[in-house]
Amino acid sequence: MAEPNHAGMTRGVKLPVDDGETYAVSTPTERSAPEVVDRRIEEILQRHHLPPDPLDELPPPPTTFLSGVFRFPWYIQSLTPWLFCSFGLALSLLGVLLSFWLVDNGLTMAAYAMRFSICWVIVFSLSYLSGCFLAIIEGTANGYDEITDWPKGDWRDQFFSLGYPFGMLVLAALVGTAAHWLTLRQSIAVPVVVGVVVYPVLLLSAMESGSVLGFVSRPILRTCVDLWWGWLLVYTLSAAMFAAWLAWALYYFPYEGFFITGLSGPILVTILFIYARLLGRLAWWAQKASDDEDEDE
Repeated sequence: MAEPNHAGMTRGVKLPVDDGETYAVSTPTERSAPEVVDRRIEEILQRHHLPPDPLDELPPPPTTFLSGVFRFPWYIQSLTPWLFCSFGLALSLLGVLLSFWLVDNGLTMAAYAMRFSICWVIVFSLSYLSGCFLAIIEGTANGYDEITDWPKGDWRDQFFSLGYPFGMLVLAALVGTAAHWLTLRQSIAVPVVVGVVVYPVLLLSAMESGSVLGFVSRPILRTCVDLWWGWLLVYTLSAAMFAAWLAWALYYFPYEGFFITGLSGPILVTILFIYARLLGRLAWWAQKASDDEDEDE
């Protein structure tokens, strides 16, 4: 075996002592190739089993539901996903509007020929938007201010993530419909309000349990009581944003339909990013409540 270039040199290994800068001196010893490989594997395994650094998960700022919420879509790390989601959603909305416009103008065959292309654009766009939506909630729930773990890889991986946001949306619509029938269908506002109220509870519960079937979670339900003011603030802010967009779109749509539809893409993505940020802060509180409950037990 070839001798090392600095065989005569010694190296210092710092002892794990608290007082002073004490060093022990050792001379390098020759090891066989299997020993070196085994030690290298052991070092890698030890690094992967190290306890998590507390600095990796920092708590949100004191103003939990305001700081870093409305500015979040304009973070440097958020701009690229925001642009992709905005372009995809705008293209999807324009494709749907174009289909209706072609049908209204007697060009039914042209609309029929475009149906597959429009459907694929919608699937791709909503899949990526769903992945970003869930990434924001999960990252914010873990205490991160900047989200870097954005969706990557095959689009089919993101397609299955639609089960959380859209599956819970369907379930919330069913709950709202049931409430509408129980109130003898007196007002159309009843299913809308009920659906809006139960949707974030169902979504966060499913994400907390790790399954779309676990749409009832004790930590999430506990925050509805302990953090009622936070839920009220989230409902108020999200309702105000969606209502403002809806009023603006309905007022100007008769004049500039295609322009308003295309511009609604980035506006809706911005609202959804902020909404996901708010839900992530609620999930952080739910996770904290769950940890406190485990410590009490």
